[in-house]
Amino acid sequence: MGTFIENPVFQKELRSHLLSRRQSKAVRIAASAVAAILVGMMYYFSVRAIVRGQMEGRDLFQVVAWCQLVLIIFLAPSLTANAITQEREQQTWNALLLTRLSGDEIVIGKLLARLAPAVILLLLFVPLSLLAAVAGNLPASALYLSYLLLIATTVFYGAIGLFSSWVYRRTSVATSAASGVIAFFVVGTYLLLGLWGAASGFMNIRIEGFAPMWLNPFMAMSVALGDLGYGSPTPSHVPLAANLIVCLVGTLVLVTAMIRRLARGPKELEQ
Repeated sequence: MGTFIENPVFQKELRSHLLSRRQSKAVRIAASAVAAILVGMMYYFSVRAIVRGQMEGRDLFQVVAWCQLVLIIFLAPSLTANAITQEREQQTWNALLLTRLSGDEIVIGKLLARLAPAVILLLLFVPLSLLAAVAGNLPASALYLSYLLLIATTVFYGAIGLFSSWVYRRTSVATSAASGVIAFFVVGTYLLLGLWGAASGFMNIRIEGFAPMWLNPFMAMSVALGDLGYGSPTPSHVPLAANLIVCLVGTLVLVTAMIRRLARGPKELEQ
């Protein structure tokens, strides 16, 4: 339990970033008011569109799901890519390593605290997704599969950003490295698909059968929303299951690598 809620690194990161006091009270109030207005308008126009019959529930659910995925792809790595490089640039990293905090407290505390804004963003969309699901009489699988994918993608992409922040000394380099890896998942897999299609003949392409596309979050979301009848039907949930496994295993590998290195104690100070 100490690794999570009672973790001093987790609490410090929350205070420093999510509950930052570097801005004046007036600025924080204004920012909160603007955010509340934007969220309120989003709910107002969405509900009105459903009530007036301008949009079906399943259409709204699809729009909300895709919007969340796009936001997470850009937000998650950017939140964590400076978590450790910032400590190094401020010359506080060595001091943190010399405390009695364990490697898992440092790594997991920073990862969870930095991803808190992304989690809050997902929570803001949950009532709207539920409303759309009920209005469209959608299967429960579409709801829980889409959010399972969103959570797994958030944590994995956040772990990629944190790992890049640990490997590189500069925030700009770490951010570029994390963005490059994620760009391969999002764009590079489509390029590989195009090369494969050009080599094998485009008429014989089955996207769901091309294994590299299983790394693509958009492909996985298409499978999660497959029960809604959008696009070509997928023969199985293999691409989604593979993507979730990659997210889980990838997160464990990256986090474990950082924790094991930090467990070496003073040797980490040589970085």
